[in-house]
Parts: sequence; C-alpha cells; structure tokens
Amino acid sequence: IDLDCCRGTEAPYVMILRVKSLEGLIILQKFQKSHIDRRQSEDYCKEQY
Repeated sequence: IDLDCCRGTEAPYVMILRVKSLEGLIILQKFQKSHIDRRQSEDYCKEQY
C-alpha cells in the first residue's frame, strides 16, 4: 500500500483493512504520520452515525 498518497483517514483505513495478514502488508514508501493521523472527515462521520 502507498500511504503517502492518502488524504484523510478513510483511504488508508480501507487499504489496511483489506490486508489479511502482516505478511501480506507491504508499505511501498516512507510516509508522514500526519497523512493518516487526522480526524475523520465530517462526511465520513455522518455516514457512520
């Protein structure tokens, strides 16, 4: 997976959720934690609740 290209929390969550095991997880490049350590978007929160 390429976490560096993600904007928001939804895309990385879905990509990681689809991994079946840690052996199946390959992170393609270094990424900034701030890319995935954000509050969920307002639209996403509305969909969930």
